[in-house]
Amino acid sequence: MDNKYRFVNHEGNWLLKITTIEQFEEYADQIEDNYDRAFRWYLTAPSEIEEALNGDFELSLKHRNNENFRNLQYLHLFSSRKGVSFIDGINLAKAEKALNLRNTITTHGEIFINQAGGYQLNIEYENWIDKNEFVWPNFTEKDIRIEQWGGEASGSHYYAYIGNLHVREGKNNDVVIKWNTREEALNAAKKILEKS
Repeated sequence: MDNKYRFVNHEGNWLLKITTIEQFEEYADQIEDNYDRAFRWYLTAPSEIEEALNGDFELSLKHRNNENFRNLQYLHLFSSRKGVSFIDGINLAKAEKALNLRNTITTHGEIFINQAGGYQLNIEYENWIDKNEFVWPNFTEKDIRIEQWGGEASGSHYYAYIGNLHVREGKNNDVVIKWNTREEALNAAKKILEKS
């Protein structure tokens, strides 16, 4: 693969496909994971967050829907169970998470990571885009382009693109990459955007 990053579209979500430890390390260097975000939020959060983490039930309920708070609760418990400081617990949790992902890549040969940092295994996908830069695909209808094979004079079928993504429909040996009409090609591209 000439490009560094392959993003695949699975059930309307863009996932980063990682097949090597080197790719994972590059990915890890470029992201701020959910533990980093939670700690950064903690540094600027109201003082009641400290009270909530230390067992104030009412304050915990007040913040229970905040993703950063939930991650902080996990990190607080994790640190306590490991018998280390909160800061050491964050670093240890990040290291364990990275080690687990590395082992999963080694065992399964690939993982698919979503924008929130979660991952899946063994997924099927129809569409993908290869990119040199680490930027999640975020397409709109303005990015759709339809091309007629051989131009207007000689072409009898149409190709659909979203940015530099060549639109595909179907799986395995039943993949459609060209359509008989401009409208069919446009509709195929719009379906991808509707799912995303």
